[in-house]
Amino acid sequence: MDRELIEKKTAMYREAGVIPYPGGTLLEVALLNGQFSEFLKETQALGFGGVEVSDGSTNISASNRKQVIQQAKDAGLFVISEVGKKDPKLDHKLSIHERLMQIQTDLRNGANYVIIEAREAGKNIGIYDADGNIIENELQELAKGGTDRLIFEAPLKSQQVALIRQFGVGINLGNIASNEVTALETLRRGLRGDTVGQL
Repeated sequence: MDRELIEKKTAMYREAGVIPYPGGTLLEVALLNGQFSEFLKETQALGFGGVEVSDGSTNISASNRKQVIQQAKDAGLFVISEVGKKDPKLDHKLSIHERLMQIQTDLRNGANYVIIEAREAGKNIGIYDADGNIIENELQELAKGGTDRLIFEAPLKSQQVALIRQFGVGINLGNIASNEVTALETLRRGLRGDTVGQL
């Protein structure tokens, strides 16, 4: 993509009060190639105000993850971390206790928010079963420490409805397709049958 176009896009986001950030996979690749410092400089040069720290496609040690979060914070960037793996087989190996510990550790290390991985399909990963239904006991465990600084990836309408009903209209939702944003906002405002009179 043309560099000037990226700079124009990030400027538009910033003018609208939105903090743009590149996806976590780019950060993972930079770490794999020993180019994290260069990645941070280029991120800022392009006008991004934040980064996503994840290991969904790679493995990052706990000490390295802490260092990455702190380096990004020291550089003045807003940090969102992500917990979970992109491969469902690997994601299923993470216990709810491990997810919870990673969330708490990332927040302690300086992450502003933590994303709960669910990918674009929202099925068979994270807190969702193979049909995209919420695994309630896992959700309740993750929510014990509060949900203010969690972002639940919820690409399916049924997931959005369930999370809004359970935690209220201010629940942080992610991985929403751009053409679904208006529909989600109507759910939050009680303007659709699923949430009328329930908020």
